[in-house]
Amino acid sequence: MELKNWYPVSLSKDLDKYLCRWIYFANTPLTDPFFEESWSKVMSHQINSKSFKIWSSLEMMHQWSREMESIPPKAIIFHTSRCGSTLLAQLLGLSTKHISLAEVPFFDDLLRRYFHAQKEQKEELLQFLESAIDWYGQSRNGIEEHLFIKTDSWHFFFWKEYRQLYPTVPFALLYRHPLEIFLSHQKLKGMQAVTGVIKPEIFGMTSREIENLSQEEYLGKVLEKFYLKIMEINAQDQHSILLNYKEGMMDIIEKFYSFIGLPMEQAERGKFYERQQFNAKHPEKIFSEDLPKKAVPIYLQTSLQLYEELEQMRLKDRRTVSPKI
Repeated sequence: MELKNWYPVSLSKDLDKYLCRWIYFANTPLTDPFFEESWSKVMSHQINSKSFKIWSSLEMMHQWSREMESIPPKAIIFHTSRCGSTLLAQLLGLSTKHISLAEVPFFDDLLRRYFHAQKEQKEELLQFLESAIDWYGQSRNGIEEHLFIKTDSWHFFFWKEYRQLYPTVPFALLYRHPLEIFLSHQKLKGMQAVTGVIKPEIFGMTSREIENLSQEEYLGKVLEKFYLKIMEINAQDQHSILLNYKEGMMDIIEKFYSFIGLPMEQAERGKFYERQQFNAKHPEKIFSEDLPKKAVPIYLQTSLQLYEELEQMRLKDRRTVSPKI
C-alpha cells in the first residue's frame, strides 16, 4: 500500500507477537491539542470506516519505516502536566514547517510495554519506538523542517530511553508550583492523578506504598517523584532546560527557541502572542484561570520543598538565562 499518511495507532498482542493497527489520516493535519482528537476526526474516512481493520507486525512497521522520508526530532518536551506544555505544543504547531506531536498514545503503548518487558525484549521495543517516531515525523507536504514531541507526563521516567535514541536532542523540562497543578487536577483529573491508572512502579513506587493513600495524597507523591526526576535530568543532562509555567508562555517559548538554536521571526512572535491568549485545550475559548487562594496542604509540603529546590536550580542555571531576541 501507499505508505504516506498512514500511522500506527495502537498495539495488540497475538501469542508472542506484537501487532499494530494502522489508520489513514489523508491530509488531516496533526494540529489538535492532543493526538487522539486528530485520530477521532479521521475515523469517518472511507478507508478507516470499512469493516476490516489493517494490522501488521511491529517488525513490518520497522522495515517500512526505512522507506519513509522523515524529519528527526528537533526537541522533546517533558512536563508535569497543567504547566503550559499543551500550549507550547500548540504554538509550535502554528508553523507549516513544524510537526508538533502531542501525547501520541502509540509511543506510550510501546514505552509501557517496554517497562514490563523481559530484558531481551527491551532493546527491540526501543527500536520499534524509534521507528514509530519516524512514522509520525513523516514529511507529508515536503516543507516540514522540524519535529517536536510532547510526551505524556510520566515519560519523565523514560528520559534515559529517549536519550539513548537521541543523544543530543534538546529536552525541555516544564513544571509548575505543586498547589497550582493540584488545583487544576481537582477540576479535571488526568490519568497520572488517579491511583492505579498508571502503574505505580513507573513512578518508582510500589503498590503497597500507595494502597492506603487518599487521591490527594497519591497526587502529592506523584508530584514529588516528578520534581525529583526533573532535578536528576537537569543535573545529568546538559541538553536539557528548565522552564517554569510562572515565567509566562512568551518568555518560555523565546528561551526554548534560543536553547534549541532556532531563530524566531517577528511574524511568528505575533502569532504566538495572539494564540497564547486562548485556552490551550479549547482553542476557541479565551484563556482565563481562576485558581482559588489556598494554603498548601500537608500532603503537598514535600512537593513544595522539592519545587523550591528546583527553582533554585533553574535560577542558577545559565541554560535558562533569557535570550536577547
